[in-house]
Amino acid sequence: MNHFAPKLTSFSYHGQLCRQHLAALHFNENVHREVARTKSGNMQYRVVFPKYKSGDDFAVKTVNKPMTFNYVNKLLIATMEMCGQTNGMPTPAPPPLTSGKRKPTKHEVCSVVSTRCKQLKY
Repeated sequence: MNHFAPKLTSFSYHGQLCRQHLAALHFNENVHREVARTKSGNMQYRVVFPKYKSGDDFAVKTVNKPMTFNYVNKLLIATMEMCGQTNGMPTPAPPPLTSGKRKPTKHEVCSVVSTRCKQLKY
């Protein structure tokens, strides 16, 4: 999921929702990839050195066939069909989390800051 929606970047509700759907499409298409084979038909392997193993310890893993991105063409076709429609997004975005909060007055903020500063004694 971090590949499609990095945590350091802020996205709107619909932007995040679309990125989650894209990640699910990518995962579902590539979840059952076959193991790559050599020209003679043997399975391919690779040697990895995990950080949790110390020294010369290694692990052997199979090599999968390359990822496919066939879902992209279907997604582009669906996007172009949606662009012809004027309905917009099917679900409205929820209100921000701060919408239910009361905004304090400037006087309240100043009194809290002055009270906090008075409590500090060095």
